[in-house]
Amino acid sequence: MILVLAFIVSLLPAAALVIWFFRYAKTDAEKQVYKKALVSGLLSVFPVLLTSMIFNILIALTGLKASHPIVYLALYKMGVLALAEEIVKFVVFRRGLQKNPFPHSRLSIMICMILVGLGFEVIESIPYAIGAGVPVMLIRGITAMHIVFAFVMGFFYTKGLVTGKKINYVLCFVIPWLWHALYDFTLSDELMAINDNIAVVPVALALLSLILFIYMVFFLRKAMKNPAYTETLPQYRNKGTV
Repeated sequence: MILVLAFIVSLLPAAALVIWFFRYAKTDAEKQVYKKALVSGLLSVFPVLLTSMIFNILIALTGLKASHPIVYLALYKMGVLALAEEIVKFVVFRRGLQKNPFPHSRLSIMICMILVGLGFEVIESIPYAIGAGVPVMLIRGITAMHIVFAFVMGFFYTKGLVTGKKINYVLCFVIPWLWHALYDFTLSDELMAINDNIAVVPVALALLSLILFIYMVFFLRKAMKNPAYTETLPQYRNKGTV
């Protein structure tokens, strides 16, 4: 019973964001775009599982697990799990923008990306609710890492649309991936067994995620009142209906 309550509490930040975004939406068309982004995020767990399996098979064929277990662990955590998840979320996000014509602003695109990450995080939390303890569930809920990764991805992606600088498209993927990869790798039991001081790294990354989540909320509140973020981007003018 306590674990169920912890699971519900852990979902409160995500639920609050969903309610906020849908209340902010000015038209039914905008709500539909957000709904599709959220559903895409919820369903993205399935292509993530398939992509992870393919990557894992390729790494297993190298024989590193037996000969160099730490190298294998790094590749598995950073090159399989984190990479597969960030690739799929990004692809799902991009496909959503292409398949659902809408006069997007910089803010609406960021919200779509956040909803994709949020949907994935909700589904990913279910296995943790079954096999993890209350502290883990609450920490996952408070730090909301996939939501933060999505915010970073959406911020740099839209910055790329505005500035035309390709470096922003690189950063929109590389930063969330490296952050995610380093967190997963340094949190692994095998690495902790070698040197438990390494725990400082995931703790620091988790705290950074919490700080950035809070910053994200204030940033979005200001962006909702800033024409630079709410006006339709040139790339999306004459698309869909307002």
